[in-house]
Amino acid sequence: MGKPLRNRLEELYRTHTRALSTRLTLVLVSACLTGCPSDDVPTVTSDDSTTSGQTGDTGLPTAQTTEPQTTDSQTTDAATEGTASTSTEGTTDGDTTEGEDTTDGDTCGNGVIDDGEDCDGEQLDGQTCLDRGFGEGELACAEDCTLDTSPCARVLCGDGAIQGDEECDGMDLGGEDCVSQGLDAGVLGCTPRCEFDLSGCFVVGCGDDTVQPPEACDGPDLGGQDCVSQGFDGGTLACDQLGMCASFDTTGCFACGDDIVGGLEVCDGADLAGQTCVSQGFDDGMLACAADCSGYETSGCNACGDDVIEGPETCDGADLAGQTCTTQGFDGGTIACAADCSAFDTSGCHVCGDDAIGGPIEACDGTDLDGQTCASLGFDEGTLACAADCSGYDTSGCDTCGDGSAGGTEVCDGADLDGQSCIGLGYDQGTLGCTADCSDFDVLGCSICGNGVVGGSEACDGMNLDGETCITQGFDAGPLSCNADCTAFDTSSCVIFACGNGIIDGSDVCDGPDLDGETCISLGFDGGPLACNGDCSSFDTSACFLNCGNGVIDPGETCDGAALGSAACSSQGFLGGELGCNATCDAFDTDTCYDQVDVYCSNPNIPIGPNADSPVAIDTLTVPGNGDALVDVDVSVDANHTWAGDMEIDIEYVATGTTVRVFDNSCDNGDNDMLVTFDSPGPGPISCFSPLGGGGFASSHEDLAAFSGLDDGGGDWQIAINDTISGDGGVLNQWCVIQGTNSTVPAP
Repeated sequence: MGKPLRNRLEELYRTHTRALSTRLTLVLVSACLTGCPSDDVPTVTSDDSTTSGQTGDTGLPTAQTTEPQTTDSQTTDAATEGTASTSTEGTTDGDTTEGEDTTDGDTCGNGVIDDGEDCDGEQLDGQTCLDRGFGEGELACAEDCTLDTSPCARVLCGDGAIQGDEECDGMDLGGEDCVSQGLDAGVLGCTPRCEFDLSGCFVVGCGDDTVQPPEACDGPDLGGQDCVSQGFDGGTLACDQLGMCASFDTTGCFACGDDIVGGLEVCDGADLAGQTCVSQGFDDGMLACAADCSGYETSGCNACGDDVIEGPETCDGADLAGQTCTTQGFDGGTIACAADCSAFDTSGCHVCGDDAIGGPIEACDGTDLDGQTCASLGFDEGTLACAADCSGYDTSGCDTCGDGSAGGTEVCDGADLDGQSCIGLGYDQGTLGCTADCSDFDVLGCSICGNGVVGGSEACDGMNLDGETCITQGFDAGPLSCNADCTAFDTSSCVIFACGNGIIDGSDVCDGPDLDGETCISLGFDGGPLACNGDCSSFDTSACFLNCGNGVIDPGETCDGAALGSAACSSQGFLGGELGCNATCDAFDTDTCYDQVDVYCSNPNIPIGPNADSPVAIDTLTVPGNGDALVDVDVSVDANHTWAGDMEIDIEYVATGTTVRVFDNSCDNGDNDMLVTFDSPGPGPISCFSPLGGGGFASSHEDLAAFSGLDDGGGDWQIAINDTISGDGGVLNQWCVIQGTNSTVPAP
C-alpha cells in the first residue's frame, strides 16, 4: 500500500475511533451523574475538555437512567456549582442541600426554574423523555422540582425503530451506511446494543493478500484462522473476496454430524446428498451415512434377487430362511419366494381335504373338482369324485352310454339290455332296444296286435293307423284301414283324384295357385310368399319368414334388429352414423345416419383451477345450425393440467339444458395434457398416458347420444371443467363440437 493511502486509512480509523470514544465517554458521564463510586472523577464534555471537581446532585432518579444525554452547559454548570457553592460533605435534605448557598426568593412551584431546580411546574427547561434516554412519553416535573421520568417509556433496543440515543435498531440504520461512517464501502450493521456494527464495512485494499483493518482476511492471509478455529471439524478455509474480505468463506469446511454435507464429506447424518439404496445399486431399503461422514452405510439396503436375505426381505430367491410348505401349514408342495422378496409364494403348496385345490400336485380336493364332471372327462353321465389323496379323479360313479356295458345309472346300454326282452316286458313279440341316452328301454320294436297300440313291427293296430290316411299312402281320398295281423294297411277303399288341375278336390289341401285363402301370415309366419306342395297335400312354407325382432335375418327380411348383414350407413350413401332396422324388418332405418359433418371450435385459453368444488373453466360456443336433424355429436378437448385426473368435464346444449359428462376423474396420475375426441359408444376407455387420449378417440363417460334429435344442434353449447382437487391446475386451450346431421330428416 502506498503512503498516501496508508495516511488516509490512519486518518479514517482515527476519526472513527474518536467518535466511538466520545460516545462512550458521554455514556460514562451520564452514569456518574446518577452516582459514581468517587466524587473526584473528571467530567468529560463534548469538546474533549475536563474539569476536576465534585459533582452536584442532578435530581435524576438513578433507577430510571438509561444513557441519558447531557448537554455541555449542564455538565459545566454542575461541576462549577459543586466547586463554588457546595461543601465536600454536603447531603440532600428535602429541597435544600446542606452547605449550599441558596438565594432568597428561589421557590419551587413558582413556575420559574431557579438555581438548583431541574424544572418547575410546566417549565421543563426544554427537556423531553428522549433527552433523558427514554423512547417516548411525556416528561413531567416532580413536586421537588426534579424531573419525573415515570411517564416515560424505556427505549427498547431490538424493536426495529431508532429511539432515544440509539444509533440504530435492527434494520433501521437511520439512513446511515459504511460511507457515512467514514469507510469506503461494505454493509453497515447494527449490534444488539443498537450501536453501528462496522465489521461489514471495509476500506479499499481487499485483494492485496494482506489483512488490514477491518478486513477479517485477504486472499491467502487468513489471520491465522482455519476451519477448526471457525468451529468446524476440518476442511479448507478461504477468504470471501466477493464480500470485500470482511468475512471467511467456510464452504470448504465441514462439521460431521450437523446434517449438512460440506467440504470432503460424502454425506452427513440425514443429509445423504440425494442418494438412496436404489441409487447405490440396491432394490430398496434404508441408506445411512457412515459415522465419519466419509461414505455410506448400506447395511439397511437390500437387493431382491441375489439369493441373500437382507434388510426387510422375508426371503430372496433360493434363500427361503429354512421355510417349506410344511412349516407354512400345508401338507406338502413346493414353496417359493415372491418376486419382490416381501413374502413367500405358497401357490405350489397344498392341503388335501380342505375342499380347495392348491399346488401343482392336487388335481382336485374334496368337493373342489376344478370344474370337471363325468362328461368333461369323456363319460356320458354319472357322479364324479376326487381321489382320497387329491392326486386324481374317482370315476367309478361315471358311465358311458354306447360302450355296450350298462353301468352307473344306465338302464341299458346298446345290446346290453340287462336280460330284458319284449316278452319280458309284457309284449307279444318284437325286438327290445335301448334308448340313445341309455336311460330306458326302447319298446318301439315290441307289439301286441289288437290292443289298439302300434308297436314293434306293427304298421297299425285296429283303428290305430299311426296317423296314416289314404292321402299319406298316395291316394287322393278314401277310408284307410289296418290288416288283421297289424303288419300293413288296407288301401282297398282309397281313391285317387287329379292333383295339379288348379282345383282343390278330394284330399287336396291346395292345388297350384289355389291356396284355399291361406297365406304365410295365416299360417303363423310374419310374411313371405306361400305356395302349394307338388302333391297338393300341404303348403310349401319355405319362403315364409318368422319372428321379426329375433335378431336373425330370416328369409324375406332385409334386416332384423341389430342384424344388418354387411350393411352400414356408408353403404346406404351416408358419411357415417348408426344404421338401424325398421319395425317390420323389411327395410333399413337411416334416420340415425348423417350425410353432413360440421366442426365448431373455441380457443378460450382460460385457466383451470386450482379451485376445488367449483367450475373454474367455463366457455360458451355458438353454433349456427343447418335445419337438419342432429343425429351424432362428438366433443374434442385440448387442455394442459398438472394432474389431469382432477378434472370433471361436462358439455351442455343450453337450448334444452341437456348435459353430458364426457370425463370424470378417469385417470389418477401426475403432470399430463389432454388431447382427445370423446365419442359414443367410442373405442373404449381413455388412455391415461400423456397426453390423455393420445390425440385419438375415447368413449365418453356418459352417452353423447343424449344430444341426438335435439333440434338441429344450433345455438349455444357450453363446456364446464371442474377442478375437484386444490393444488394443481391447467389451461383449456381449445374445445370443439363435431355435429353429424341428416338432411333427409327435418329437425324437430
